Amino acid sequence: MATITFVKKDLVKESGLSKPEDTIPKIGMEVERDADGDITVDITPNRSDMLDIVGLARQLALHEGVRKPRSYEVSGDSGISISVGKNVGRVRPDIAGIVVKDVSFTEASLKYLINFSEKIGGTLGRNRKKLAMGIHDLSAIEGNLVYDAAYDGSITPLGESEDMKFEDVIKENRKGIAYANTIAAEMGSRQLYPFLRDSATTISLIPITNSEKTKVTVKTKSLFIDFTGTDSETVSKAADMFACSFIDAGAKVYSVKVVSANGASGEYPKLDRRIIKIKASGFYGVLGYKANDADIKRLAVRSGYLVLEEAKNLVSVAVPPYRYDVFNEQDVYEDLVFAYGYDSVKSRPVSSVNAGSETAFTLFADKLTEIMLGLGYTEAYNNYLTNENAEFEMMGKEPEMEKVVNIRYSKTENISIMRSSILPSLINNLRDSASEQMPYRMFEIGDAFSVAGGKAEERKALAFVSEHSKAD
Repeated sequence: MATITFVKKDLVKESGLSKPEDTIPKIGMEVERDADGDITVDITPNRSDMLDIVGLARQLALHEGVRKPRSYEVSGDSGISISVGKNVGRVRPDIAGIVVKDVSFTEASLKYLINFSEKIGGTLGRNRKKLAMGIHDLSAIEGNLVYDAAYDGSITPLGESEDMKFEDVIKENRKGIAYANTIAAEMGSRQLYPFLRDSATTISLIPITNSEKTKVTVKTKSLFIDFTGTDSETVSKAADMFACSFIDAGAKVYSVKVVSANGASGEYPKLDRRIIKIKASGFYGVLGYKANDADIKRLAVRSGYLVLEEAKNLVSVAVPPYRYDVFNEQDVYEDLVFAYGYDSVKSRPVSSVNAGSETAFTLFADKLTEIMLGLGYTEAYNNYLTNENAEFEMMGKEPEMEKVVNIRYSKTENISIMRSSILPSLINNLRDSASEQMPYRMFEIGDAFSVAGGKAEERKALAFVSEHSKAD
C-alpha cells in the first residue's frame, strides 16, 4: 500500500467535492486528516491511477455522480519517433512514449506530477527496476530519439551543470547511487548503460536521471514522457495511465512511434478498452442484492465504466484505459459493490438450522498441535499464496511449474502461485525472526497445493523447523 498526501483545497478544486475526505473511504481507501489541511491517503496496490491527484479526484467525482465516464483518445500524431537499438534489449528492452501539449503548471501541480511518477516507479515499477519514466520539456528536444545501451557515454544530470561519464553518475550522483542496482551487470560482465538521446545529446540515463537540458519547470508548456522497463505490458499501461490523467486535466496527448531493432513498430499510448459483459444475476451472486439492469448500469457509471450495450439481463461495459487491474467480470462486480456501498449491505439471518461440529481431521490436527506445543514449538499461520522466488529459488530448488497451481490474472509479483509446500513459509519466518533470541522452534499445519493429471489437488500438511546454536 502506498501513502500519498494532498492539500485539501487542491483536491476540492480538482474533484468538485467540498469534503473529498468523506468519500475516500467509500471507494476503499484509508484516509487521515491533519490540522494543516492536508489529506493523507493509503492507496491500495491495484489502483496506481489514484496515486495522482487527477486520478483520485476523477474516481471521487465519479462515485458521487458529479462526473460521468468518458472515452480517451489521442489528439493526433506527434511526429516523434523512437528508434530502439540492439544492445538495450539485454538490459531494459521495452519503451513507450507520449507527447503532451497545452499543459499549464503551478508549483503545486508540477510537484504532484513528479510525486506521481516517483510513486509509480517505486510501487508498480519495483523501485524503477520493472518500470520507470522520465518527464522532459518537449521544446528542448532536438529531432527524433534513439533508445539503446552502451558501455560508456556522458550526460549532464538533472541539477548539475557539467557533463559526467555514465560510470561516474552511478558512483557519485545521489540518484545514481540509489538506483544503480536496477541496471547492475551480472558477475564478470561489463556494465551496459541504457540511455535515451536526441539528435544532439543524451537526455536520459535510464532509469537513473534525466538531463538538465530537458528539465521541466512551471513555464513548460509541452512534455515528452518516456516509459521504460522489463515488461512490455506494464510499460504500455503506464503510458495509458499518464495519458488519461493529462486528458482529464485538459491537456492534449499525441502519439509517439516506437521502432524496434527488428523493424517492428508500434504507437503509444494505445488507450485500448477491454469490453466485459456482466449480469445482474452475477452481481446478486456476489452481494446477495437483487439488482436489475438499470441498477447495474447506474453502479457501473459510478465506478467509471462506459456502458456500451444493454440486452436483457446483460450489460456490456468498457474498462477505462487507466485501469490495468480489471480483467474479468468479478473485478467489475467488486467495483460495483463499492459503488453500491458496503454500509448499504443489510444483514440476513442464516437459513440453515443444522448444528456445526468439528471434523475428524480438525480433532486430529488439534492433537498434533498439542504435541508440537508440548515440544516447545510455536504455531505459525502463513498465507498459502506465494511466488516462485520464495517457493523455489530461496530454497535452492529447481522450479517444477507443471506441478504448481498458478494464479490467473495475478496483480502482483509477490502473489503468483499457491504454495506446494509449507516449509518455505517457515524458512521465511526464520529469516524474519533473525533478530530474536535463539532457539527458534516453529511449526504449521495447513494447506499445500499441487497439480496432478491436469487437476488441482489440495492436501493437509505438517512442517516444523528448529534453529539453534548447534544446528548446521
